[in-house]
Amino acid sequence: MSECILWDKAVSNTGYGQKWYQGRMIGAHRYVYIKTFGSIPNGLMVLHRCDVKRCVNPEHLYLGTVKDNAKDAIERGQIATGTRHGAYTKPHSRRRGTKNPNSKLTTEQIEEIRALFKPKHWTLQQAASRYGVSISTISRVVRGDSYQLIEALNAEK
Repeated sequence: MSECILWDKAVSNTGYGQKWYQGRMIGAHRYVYIKTFGSIPNGLMVLHRCDVKRCVNPEHLYLGTVKDNAKDAIERGQIATGTRHGAYTKPHSRRRGTKNPNSKLTTEQIEEIRALFKPKHWTLQQAASRYGVSISTISRVVRGDSYQLIEALNAEK
């Protein structure tokens, strides 16, 4: 592959070259693609073969979908997946269970739900209505898929 041609004018805060074109700011790589190959069909993006955001070498540019772009990023190691994902590398930064600001249930409510489901006193619908959450939330609490760390969280108090 030939060498990159780097855009030496305006650059966005994400590192891509920028160019005013037809009354709006667009990526420099998009501008060069349009001027070299013609219009970009709806639903397609201009992607780089070289992974250099400021590159505007037409030989390095090609059309693809959002899915193509994501697949390329994963294959090139630009998106953390598996054990490289933040959920594994920084587990302390994830707020789980009742410490999550989106949590709908308190620790006491979760313990009550689990206690009453062991002898089958409630249906999922009854519990969901009582606590103002969905049936699937109650189901995940009972199965232990959600709020599975309640005992550990209680120990942290």
